[in-house]
Amino acid sequence: MILGSDKYLADIDLATLPPIVIDDSVLECVSQEKNLGVTISQTLDFQAHTRQISLNIFSGLFTLRFFRDSLSKALRIHLMQTLILPHFDYASPCTFTLMKHEIANYRSRKTPACTLST
Repeated sequence: MILGSDKYLADIDLATLPPIVIDDSVLECVSQEKNLGVTISQTLDFQAHTRQISLNIFSGLFTLRFFRDSLSKALRIHLMQTLILPHFDYASPCTFTLMKHEIANYRSRKTPACTLST
């Protein structure tokens, strides 16, 4: 993976670069990589990581809502604490820094639906 800004990455021609070989294995060039559960892209923007966390949280909440009539309230709270809340704790400095940036972007658009307070 080559890291840099969009402008810098656009100037690089991967076809002309020599391959990186380790123990007779050629390393492929990728645009994003997942390491210890954190998805890192070439521009270090964490959008793919935040998108995956949001998908995991929303699917977990949907499942809990779907089974709300068959689960007790205590069990739903326990499942929420064990399945949903850990997503907010893991790699939270990366995630919440991006979320603050995204909130600032939404505020700059001045949409009425985005009246968030920090």
